[in-house]
Amino acid sequence: MGSQRQLTKQRRVDYSVGHARKRALERYSLNLTQEDIFNIVDLIRAGRSGTVVFMRRQSKRRTVWKVKYKGTWLYLIYNKKEGVIATFLTEQMYNNPMYPKGR
Repeated sequence: MGSQRQLTKQRRVDYSVGHARKRALERYSLNLTQEDIFNIVDLIRAGRSGTVVFMRRQSKRRTVWKVKYKGTWLYLIYNKKEGVIATFLTEQMYNNPMYPKGR
């Protein structure tokens, strides 16, 4: 049963990476690879000053970050529980008063 649970988590990670890549292309015109996505996650985990800015907590597991990657500042939602980027936001989406700000 453990391997079945692991497979389910791997599917969630694969879906999240695919979703994040689509949103990066759609919202920033950046064609990021899976390796790029994992590199951005590593930047968040390392908390590199000048490259990563914590913006706010959205929920217990989701946080909003601003990350400088390949010369572009990217707004994104990081899912701490899964260790993946949930999605990319535009700056306008982040600043929109109708966008959920969290609890």
